[in-house]
Amino acid sequence: MIISQSGVIMRKNVIVLDKSMLSQNVCRILLEKTATVESAVHLEDIDVFLREQDYDLIIINENLCSLDDYKKLVARNPELEKIKKIYISNSGESPAGFKSLKRPFEPSELIRLVEKG
Repeated sequence: MIISQSGVIMRKNVIVLDKSMLSQNVCRILLEKTATVESAVHLEDIDVFLREQDYDLIIINENLCSLDDYKKLVARNPELEKIKKIYISNSGESPAGFKSLKRPFEPSELIRLVEKG
């Protein structure tokens, strides 16, 4: 949730990239109070989303995207560098510029990271 200077509460726009529909739905349910969530199973879907509107956050699961794949995507879409990102992995490691979330995680951890931006 974002509060504007005028005090209006604005929902964050979030993209969840994960091969698992179950994981996508869990993220959507956890974040439904504070964010509008779009989800995709292909990294290239970001191109379409970014043409349609601005996003505040991208959540990427390691099962969908390697670091090399992400670098190729940024080369095509430099505006991705301006969007905050969370990387979900088994190791807890993440590419530079990402916040990291180690699996398994508590739902409150994801919510906290999204709310902090």
